[in-house]
Amino acid sequence: MLVRGKSSGPEWVEQGTLIAVGTADQPIVMRSAEATPAPGDWQGLYFQYVVSTRTALEHVQVFDAGGESSTTGVCVASLSASNSDADCSVVLSLEVQPAASFILNSLFSNGNGCGVYRGWRGDAIDFETSNTFTSLSGCTQSNVYNDDARACVGGTCE
Repeated sequence: MLVRGKSSGPEWVEQGTLIAVGTADQPIVMRSAEATPAPGDWQGLYFQYVVSTRTALEHVQVFDAGGESSTTGVCVASLSASNSDADCSVVLSLEVQPAASFILNSLFSNGNGCGVYRGWRGDAIDFETSNTFTSLSGCTQSNVYNDDARACVGGTCE
């Protein structure tokens, strides 16, 4: 699922908002449509350029994601990825970092690559708090590139 922004002069503006809010008893489940699900069966959630401040994912379960995103990021999503391949359950390939984590009380499981790829330059916003990551081939969340440090910082794939 792709949710992208667009350029409007010197700014990036949202073109859509994704609101997927379930409950602990009735989570929203996103998974492979294959008869025998496997990691990477589908791309997962992909946010490009900017994330709407209204976007919210809560009590969402994402299984079998991390399929080819055609995105090569700055920081790695998996220790074995030699080219910073950003195939993950959620890919954030952003020009503008989000104000805060918009994913809460959710599960990412049986995925290829990392749980959340944090592809922006700036501060490391934590997507691990309140979320659960199991059976992923990569990190729970990637690092972010920090210009001041001139390095990928703030995650578990260092």
